[in-house]
Amino acid sequence: VVSAESLGGVPACALFWAAGLAFSSSAVLREVPYDPGLQDLFFGEEPSMASRLWTSGWDFFVPTCVVGFHLWTRRHRPVFREHACPEQKQREATSQLKVRRMLGVEVVEVAIAAPSAVASPSSPSASSAPA
Repeated sequence: VVSAESLGGVPACALFWAAGLAFSSSAVLREVPYDPGLQDLFFGEEPSMASRLWTSGWDFFVPTCVVGFHLWTRRHRPVFREHACPEQKQREATSQLKVRRMLGVEVVEVAIAAPSAVASPSSPSASSAPA
């Protein structure tokens, strides 16, 4: 566990950038604006911005003490992602694909079988499959 005392009261260098804990000069957004081509991006925003900020010369630091908390549970209210229309979901998927390609992350296409094509335990194809 890293403590404020072990850091000498000075923020430590960090590896990641978090949108919910990003404090800086407004110059950061003038120099590295959000990519307008990444529409409806939620999961993928932070690695995208982190890579773009870091390769533009910005460094990341963490505070020496807890300055806030994030309530991850969403049981108490719906969130915007639960109300997404099919078009919004497609825009997000397209944006996530763009981020994966930008980061050099291998994109694997997975074919999902239709429920009728899935072998059931009593079907001949399931019993002949190797264990």
